[in-house]
Amino acid sequence: KVPSVFFLAILFLVFILLPLGAIFLSSFLKVAGDVSFSNLTTANYNYLFHMNETLSAFGSSFALAFLGGISCCAVGLGISYYVSRYANKRNYILESLATLPFSIPGTVIALALIVSFGRVWGIGNISLLGTPFILLLAYISKDLAISVQTLTPAVGQIDKSLVEAGKVCGATSAEVTDKVLFPLLFPALKGVFLLSALPMISELTMSILLYRDWE
Repeated sequence: KVPSVFFLAILFLVFILLPLGAIFLSSFLKVAGDVSFSNLTTANYNYLFHMNETLSAFGSSFALAFLGGISCCAVGLGISYYVSRYANKRNYILESLATLPFSIPGTVIALALIVSFGRVWGIGNISLLGTPFILLLAYISKDLAISVQTLTPAVGQIDKSLVEAGKVCGATSAEVTDKVLFPLLFPALKGVFLLSALPMISELTMSILLYRDWE
């Protein structure tokens, strides 16, 4: 155990702490590469937080990540429940389609959305360019695989007899979901939300390609 912990600590130091520390330190430098007290400054942060776009960018990123995480939980739960409860070969095709975009580069997904919902080549008169909805759609498409792959085993561990017992006692489907399924799946849903929302906050490639000023 001790050698393993030591090895992981070295990896954490080399691949996470040192790069992040170098980025943090460089943000206080006037001239890159000159690590001296005379070269330290907070002017970079003063410039950053005096920009009008900064607060808007933070607000948009967190709002889209929150909505995207919630959407991934809801859509992933629906797909996972259907696949687990009605298992057949066709349902696994649905699961595969839900997880496929995760293996596709973000650039390809962004270009596909531009072609599908653009102003020139869009589907009919539908155009999402210039709105936050196209970013939300891209985030959900990319990270839905995390939700499906996490929730499918969690749903499969819940015995069908619990749902049947609830219905025998007179509970509706909504009540069974609220009183039986949701409490049992809540820990998994919390993990899915964090695993989906955090990558959405830091997503850069699709955001650059799809962003338009919608304010």
